[in-house]
Amino acid sequence: LIYAPKLKHHVSTHLTCTLKLNIGICDRRERLHGHDWHLEEKIADLYEVGHPDLVVVDAVVIGQQCEIFPKPLELGAIVMGTSGIAVDSVCARIIGFQPEEIKHLTIARQRGWEPSSDEKIELRSELSWEEIQQKTKNFDYSFSDLSRIDTPIRFFLGNYPGGNQPCWGGCINMLKGALAGFDAFKPGILKRARPLAMVIGEYQGDVDGKGEPILLIGNCTR
Repeated sequence: LIYAPKLKHHVSTHLTCTLKLNIGICDRRERLHGHDWHLEEKIADLYEVGHPDLVVVDAVVIGQQCEIFPKPLELGAIVMGTSGIAVDSVCARIIGFQPEEIKHLTIARQRGWEPSSDEKIELRSELSWEEIQQKTKNFDYSFSDLSRIDTPIRFFLGNYPGGNQPCWGGCINMLKGALAGFDAFKPGILKRARPLAMVIGEYQGDVDGKGEPILLIGNCTR
């Protein structure tokens, strides 16, 4: 079983590479099942079924910003390995994350998938880490944090129903993708957007629309 993922930044899971490629196992009816606050766990679950014997990652041109509308960055590399866990650990570092920051990767390791730590990874490379870091030093993580988008739109992010954190893999993920799409097709449009407020999830507190429209996004929003 051979996987050939494309290395990209993901606005919710930080990394989309070997493990997240398993979303492709799902048909269209299953794809969005669990694509909410369960997303990281879902990715780890799918690795129980789909774990390749060989991974060949296209990191010749990698994706910045949003995974749906990636901004290209030329790295000029191919990453190969026999362990999806090892490959994703290395690829996480390439785009500026520690492996423990990738939640689905951490879950898979906690379930016993090897290598359990980066110390167990045997790495051979024609590129030095200094060369890689030089190429990715200005990596663009736009749209991963709604509060850092240059726009008059204000975001009020509540928790998922009965939870203690926002639903990063659900409506928030879809909203980030939509905003990235608007900006990709018409650069600067978000900065010129009409002022309004967007509320997602069970938000605790007041929402002041300041005389502008307030949008409640998602059927879980309260």
